[in-house]
Amino acid sequence: MNWAMPRAEPGACPVSSPTLVAPRALWRRVLIAALLAVFCVEVVRTAWISDDAAITLRTVLNWLYGYGPRFNVDERVQAYTHPLWFLTLAGLSWLRGNVFDATFVASIGFSLLGFYLLCRLALHTTALLLAAALLILSRAYVDFATSGLENPLSHVLLLAAFSCAVGGSRRAWYLRGFFLACGLIYLCRPDQLLLVAPLAAWVSWQRRGEPRVLAASALLWGAIPIMAWSVFSSYYYGFPFPNTAYAKLGTGIDLSARLVQGAAYFYHALATDSLTLFGIALGLVVAQWQDGAARMLALGSVLYLGYIAWIGGDFMAGRFLTAPLLASAIIVVRSTWAPQVTWMVSAVLIGLGGLTLSDTLLSGKNYSDRTITPAGIANERGYYYQETGLLTIQKSLAMPAQWDAGSRRVVRVACGGLGFSSISTGPDVHWMDVCGLADPLLSRLPAAFDPNWRIGHFIRRIPTDYLASIERDANLLTDQRTKVFYDDIRRITRGRLDDPLRWKAIVHMNLGRVTKPDFDMYRFQAVERSSGKWWPTVSAKQVSQIAGVGAVSGAVGSVQFEQGIYVQFAHPVSVAALDVAVDHDDFYEVYARQGDHDELIAVMEPRASEGMARHVISIPPGLKPTDVLLIRAKGGDQKYSLGHLVVR
Repeated sequence: MNWAMPRAEPGACPVSSPTLVAPRALWRRVLIAALLAVFCVEVVRTAWISDDAAITLRTVLNWLYGYGPRFNVDERVQAYTHPLWFLTLAGLSWLRGNVFDATFVASIGFSLLGFYLLCRLALHTTALLLAAALLILSRAYVDFATSGLENPLSHVLLLAAFSCAVGGSRRAWYLRGFFLACGLIYLCRPDQLLLVAPLAAWVSWQRRGEPRVLAASALLWGAIPIMAWSVFSSYYYGFPFPNTAYAKLGTGIDLSARLVQGAAYFYHALATDSLTLFGIALGLVVAQWQDGAARMLALGSVLYLGYIAWIGGDFMAGRFLTAPLLASAIIVVRSTWAPQVTWMVSAVLIGLGGLTLSDTLLSGKNYSDRTITPAGIANERGYYYQETGLLTIQKSLAMPAQWDAGSRRVVRVACGGLGFSSISTGPDVHWMDVCGLADPLLSRLPAAFDPNWRIGHFIRRIPTDYLASIERDANLLTDQRTKVFYDDIRRITRGRLDDPLRWKAIVHMNLGRVTKPDFDMYRFQAVERSSGKWWPTVSAKQVSQIAGVGAVSGAVGSVQFEQGIYVQFAHPVSVAALDVAVDHDDFYEVYARQGDHDELIAVMEPRASEGMARHVISIPPGLKPTDVLLIRAKGGDQKYSLGHLVVR
């Protein structure tokens, strides 16, 4: 394949347009091999898996073990944004028998392939070295060369699309290949179509003289994967778009606040990974003296950067900057560089790259950074590397011994850390994601108003008795408008696939012709998680064994619950004192049943300890004998646990 473009019109800039001159074949091969080896060592040393990737891996496990491509086994929800990446990981996991092993293989493999394809585009040695340095010294690019997210595959598809766009002016297969790559980019990450949209328009204009049959077939090649997945997604999940899209784009947060957060995202990159922003800017400038393909790729980068600002960036530092950086590297690698400009750019690359060498080329086994900035942005690789790095991997990141849902339904609530937590507990635990990524109801409710909201963690208020609804597989919601809305969601995500009523609900839901909850209530008002009607009950005998101070919360003998739990006595007892053990870092209240009401008799505050904290509380005289005590959680980490309760 001819990877070069015909010469563009020269301009006054010292960076001239690409030519057909290439390095000597042998020297070129040796140099590419050397650069590829350096990049390979760097990627292996820094390889890791993010918690967001683990959300996809739980879905892969459920599918491989026969529960379907879903996050929770009892409802069909697309909790991943990247269908093509999901299918890739599922296929490799099936072949290798280990989802973590498959993730490392796929991430490293596609990253090396992308780097090699970029090198193949080089017209000159200088351009090759500059473009390679941009990627090797970029903290963002190194971080997400692995991570278990879709970045490596997106990078390969972007390179494939550009190569097809410039590869042959009159070859039908290049045109079909270009639009097919665009279609696959959509399946890898839909929003990255912005990157190639101007390039697609340019290709279409350049080939406007082609027969209409060829143009139609090329467009069809791009449309087929998009249409095929959309049909399957609508049939199986009930919606053409991933659940994550509804969760992140329906938060109710004003555009002005998102733009401020987006600016913070770019500022963080400037402060911690300035080489990446310099590389992006370099490509945008150089493109002005390049051909139409390069200028359109640069325009796509500008559109994508604007989109990043519009959504407020991300909590993962650098994640969304890798594709624009690669686009700039493509532009740089196809340029001819004047010596004086080469020295200037090289000096900047060495200077800025040297600031982050400990994050890239010199990153080692001790790499760690658990800082979260006031803007909510974190170095995710630094945060997780010690637990999930390829060279530091913990035993906890091993394949579960078995993956059996059983018949017991347990519900837990989480947002951050959802991925690995959900894998460690197995499929019999239903994880309610209060950020909405994996929950079909919460994703369609606005985020609870919080002036200190964190990007990527849009906490929703849980509708009253929603937890009980999941536990009992029934619609027990108390708010009538939300209950009607949830009826349709339940029918879509839990009903028979071929049920006509389900298809009616799918059409109405996607067209917005449904009764909707009071969004202002969930955005601005306090909503009780439970009416108390469905709180679990345990016998006093079940929790009568004294738990040791510091015992692990959730250990055998303790009872975990959501918001409240009743303790039932065999007969009314007098309560002079309580001996209670509860999770140490939460607020609790104790109520005694007094006729037709529950009376508050004790309050337990958090303690600076670990595990279960023991409280011995004297009860003021005057309390009538009671046969029911209520332990009610009033605040904390939403992981509540009762170790023991003894009446004295």
